[in-house]
Amino acid sequence: MKALFPLLLALLIAACQSPVIHIYSRDLSQAQHAKIQALLEIEKVRYQFTNLQSPERYNQPSLLYHPQDSDQTLISAVERVVKGMGYEDLSIQVFSKDNHYYTQGNMGLYFPTKTREVVVPDLLFTHECADIDMQIQMKHTGQWVARNQTDLKGKWQYIEPYLTLLWFDGAGMVQQAYQGKTHTVTTKLGQRNAVTFSALGHRSYPLPILNCDLQAVFM
Repeated sequence: MKALFPLLLALLIAACQSPVIHIYSRDLSQAQHAKIQALLEIEKVRYQFTNLQSPERYNQPSLLYHPQDSDQTLISAVERVVKGMGYEDLSIQVFSKDNHYYTQGNMGLYFPTKTREVVVPDLLFTHECADIDMQIQMKHTGQWVARNQTDLKGKWQYIEPYLTLLWFDGAGMVQQAYQGKTHTVTTKLGQRNAVTFSALGHRSYPLPILNCDLQAVFM
């Protein structure tokens, strides 16, 4: 019986600990990062910064929690922190299990995303394609090369947020235009930041690569 006491005590202490607030901090400036950290310390809230961008659907600060973590004292503390950051309202909702992977004892705090510059990565992958899987190296010289088919190459131009791939088909220049956006995607390792360039033109070019979207996921 005595041997069970330390274990029961440890379980009791663990059960009494407040949930951890996971803060999507990619869009916070250094000053905002320091301010929210100070406010969380004042409120004695357990927290962890997650260097990911908030999903675009959150147009106001949002707190998501597990149904069994409905702690009004903690939620009120988070509300004070959010107001201390200069926001008037906090959206509070139960976790959507389809889009979030937090378990009981963990909450997610999301701040509205800012419009961020879309940068063209050095390596893009074809995306939303039926029959093609190709890697495209974007060279700083303004040329692109299909890495797994080195004789396939062309030129690229970029005026944020629009990317254009140009390819000479032997008779003339063919081009496809894309619009880029930054967002988060779900992977086997959880949510990750990504940039996707969606094709704006038709998808019936003789060169299959021009009929695909292009994407890079930052692991």
